[in-house]
Amino acid sequence: MISTLEVTAESTSEPLPGRASRQVWRIVRDRELWLTAISVGDQAIVAGTSFATSLMVGRFGSKADLGLYFLIYSLVFLARGIQEQLISAPYYVYAPRRLGPERARYTGSVLVHQATFSALALLAFAMGWVACNLMGAPPGMLRCLLVASVTLPWILLRECVRQFAMAHLEVVFATLLDLLVGMLQVAILLGLLLDGADTPFSAILAMGLASAVGCAVWWAGRQPQLAFAAGEIRNDWLVNWSFGRWALASHLLGIAAPQLLPWILAASQGAEATGSFVSAMTLVGISSMLATGIGNYFSPRAAHAYARGGVLELTSVLKRMALLLSLLLGGLCLVVFVTGDLLVVLAFGSDYAGVGPLLALLMVNALGVSLGSVAGCGLWALERPQAGFAADCIKLIAMCFAALVMVPLWGTMGAGWAMLLGTILGGILRGFTLRLRLSELASRTDMPGERHA
Repeated sequence: MISTLEVTAESTSEPLPGRASRQVWRIVRDRELWLTAISVGDQAIVAGTSFATSLMVGRFGSKADLGLYFLIYSLVFLARGIQEQLISAPYYVYAPRRLGPERARYTGSVLVHQATFSALALLAFAMGWVACNLMGAPPGMLRCLLVASVTLPWILLRECVRQFAMAHLEVVFATLLDLLVGMLQVAILLGLLLDGADTPFSAILAMGLASAVGCAVWWAGRQPQLAFAAGEIRNDWLVNWSFGRWALASHLLGIAAPQLLPWILAASQGAEATGSFVSAMTLVGISSMLATGIGNYFSPRAAHAYARGGVLELTSVLKRMALLLSLLLGGLCLVVFVTGDLLVVLAFGSDYAGVGPLLALLMVNALGVSLGSVAGCGLWALERPQAGFAADCIKLIAMCFAALVMVPLWGTMGAGWAMLLGTILGGILRGFTLRLRLSELASRTDMPGERHA
């Protein structure tokens, strides 16, 4: 008879290469790792479509055309951002906790909310068109505002559909849909431009037409389970608003920081220093794409984990998210440290030599921002978006005060250090807030799916 000790000894005598190969095979077969990679790829498709559109507008049109396109697109982007925080973010959190007919009614309510928001956004664009017309705006801007008003509901609905798919962890479908819409948008725009159509007008029109096709494919391919209950539409909005208003406030504070720094830098150091800062920020956008792609998968994943397994499973998901972000963005930081000015010079030319140290500093800041988003993801899953609002306020205030002191002294590096200081303070406060909340919940009897008010 073989003793337990002999079996143990035999099992541990396996050669290390064999164990290592099995470990590598487990990693290769890890479904969550593949879904995360697909989510990052999806974000790359979205960013690539936007870049290709801007490139074609710049190539086929003038600088004025490109500027006009960005003005109109920034308004569309703002509307999308508001919708994401008010409509999609609450859906991420609450949809996993509802099953069967209850989820169908909730999805129907959210689509009504989305349609209402689209109507209000369309009205705002139409009023903007009337105001510009009365002020004697150029005909090109009037045409772009008009086509944006017509296509905006489709653009917003397509974005909502994309977020729905992510909320249900249908990452592959969302990626395929974004690939289809991106290819259509580029093809339609190229056809219009080759036909001699107006450049900014064509870009907005192509975006709307491709989005409409994407919505039709979603409806035909998924046949979403929907139900509409008049009494629940209002109640669901009140629940979503209690969450979404704080998510929107944090979003607005988050986008305020990178918008303010170039103005502070321009006022103190001039346009040339601002150009150097913007060039580094543009390259850092690659890391933002990675972080956004990972967040697009892990945000709904965290909500599902908490709904199913409570604090323990949520903590496990957040740890995996933090580890993945640390490895990927930490690796990018090492690349920037090693290459110095090389990436900036390759992208923008020899005039930007010397920007390497600033790029490295901003990459470290991007790593800090991504790790802070892990705590934000956890607070969202716990239905506590307001808990991160104080951290966002402190981050913005600290960054602005530091910039006013550091930028006159150290120029672009001062702006980078000011941004990093705000990120560190905000991240520490977010992490501390999440830790307190998790400790409080863990001290109770935490049943899977239990909702804590």
